[in-house]
Amino acid sequence: MLDLGCAPGSFLQVLVEIIGPQGMVVGIDILPLKALPQKNIFTIQGDIRETDVADLCVQHAPSGFNVITCDISPNLSGIREVDDKNMGELYDSVREFITKGLKAGGNFVLKAFYSDNFKETKSDLTNLFKSVSVFKPVASRNISSEIYLVGMGKKG
Repeated sequence: MLDLGCAPGSFLQVLVEIIGPQGMVVGIDILPLKALPQKNIFTIQGDIRETDVADLCVQHAPSGFNVITCDISPNLSGIREVDDKNMGELYDSVREFITKGLKAGGNFVLKAFYSDNFKETKSDLTNLFKSVSVFKPVASRNISSEIYLVGMGKKG
């Protein structure tokens, strides 16, 4: 499993419980992370826009990751055009991880926001996955535009 935007690390701990002691979770975040007690969690401090996906896979998942999660959000300014541009650029980097680092049949979870880019992002994911669904967690505030796109079964 690969978790993009993994700081502060709580979701990494949930993921490692799901996969058990035989699996491995790799997390990347631009922010520093405190060491986590589980031995099968590997963290990298770095910017996903500057991370070589192929190199990451060679080091941690030569056949590709089974699951990629992404909870990254750009710093929102409140200026719709600026925020949409930043979200679009971020998705371009995340997409590279999907296309190069997620194995065929793999699954993907992406934090997204209802915005001008939403339909385009969902449409793109529909081309990459057998099914794409929209999920709004119960814990998310009603006024929040935060949602998750879940891609199941990467086309191979």
